[in-house]
Amino acid sequence: MAEVAGVADVEERDEYDVYAFDVFTSRHDDVKAGRVAQVRSRVLVSRAEFPRFADAYEVAANLATAVHGGMPTAVLPRW
Repeated sequence: MAEVAGVADVEERDEYDVYAFDVFTSRHDDVKAGRVAQVRSRVLVSRAEFPRFADAYEVAANLATAVHGGMPTAVLPRW
């Protein structure tokens, strides 16, 4: 099961077998009002749990949306 890390920072290293995504989300109220107020989240998804990139991409978007609300406006893979 995918989990959201608390406040702890996670360093990117080669020994972690994860997909890393930067997910930008906007709240529905901001979008309707024409404001661009985005929240950036770094989401790490285990390759062992989600080996397909498409599945990991969807999980990253869903996790960021669940935590911050609103809708994802961009999901950018970190290579």
